[in-house]
Amino acid sequence: MKVSIAQECPGCGRYHRYQESGPGALVCPHCGEVAGTPAAGWSLAEGCPLCACRHLYRRKDFNQLLGLGIMVAGGALAIAVSYWFLLLFSLADLGLYRLVPEVAVCHRCGAEMRSLPGVSELPVFDHHTADIYEIPEG
Repeated sequence: MKVSIAQECPGCGRYHRYQESGPGALVCPHCGEVAGTPAAGWSLAEGCPLCACRHLYRRKDFNQLLGLGIMVAGGALAIAVSYWFLLLFSLADLGLYRLVPEVAVCHRCGAEMRSLPGVSELPVFDHHTADIYEIPEG
């Protein structure tokens, strides 16, 4: 599987997934802004390829709203029809959890890096680290 880096463009705000094809600038196809330039032979140990932040975390590469929708549907069916639906949906959730791969995410710029070795060694999301990188409004 090919390595990909996805990020919301800082210029136009649109989400785009870049397929890494070697060294060179990753340019937004919508507005032309350069998102970053990964170094040749880049790895997770060096931090984020776009902003050089060394605080990365791992999470499941699954749409959280879809997951929540599945569990709400299971809960509604459990109440309306039978509580066995809750067990069925819980087992389906466990199966999805085991099948869905993990993705590395940068705390600073939010870049998502897929299909890289070593993602499982990254820490899970840390609220304290996220607070450090949170941009104050105002």
